[in-house]
Amino acid sequence: MTRSILTVVGVLSSLALPQYAYANALTNGDFETPDQGTFGFTFNIPAGSTLITGWTVTQGNVDLTTTGCCFTAFSGHQDVDLVGTLQGNGGLTQTFATTPGQTYALTLEYSRNYTASVSPGGAQITSASAQISVTEGLSTLLAGVILDNGPVPAGGGYRS
Repeated sequence: MTRSILTVVGVLSSLALPQYAYANALTNGDFETPDQGTFGFTFNIPAGSTLITGWTVTQGNVDLTTTGCCFTAFSGHQDVDLVGTLQGNGGLTQTFATTPGQTYALTLEYSRNYTASVSPGGAQITSASAQISVTEGLSTLLAGVILDNGPVPAGGGYRS
């Protein structure tokens, strides 16, 4: 049996599914491959791309960035900016195997871009949303929306 996780994003900037001591059903849940080095990045990864190991870009484009370049990663040193540099909102999907009757916990950490401008005093992003779904074949097993319109934690921190 396989399940698919699809993340379609409004103005959500980073998503990380960190690996824990127990088995992680996801491949590359913290976006550490391909390794971008200390200050590296890959901008404008287009829809259809499988450059980020284990993930497929589903819409728009995304940026694979590092703590040294752009944003502090939640886990490791890389994260994905789902509001890519071009074409607006991006999305990612991954299919993974499950065992019937087994319980799984989907956890993620996210943070939104705290500014739409690299210039001090530039435009600010005040809310973000993401649609999360888990499917099996054509059946939707889980569907939800994450809405973040509160103040951004110091340093652009992550929420669970």
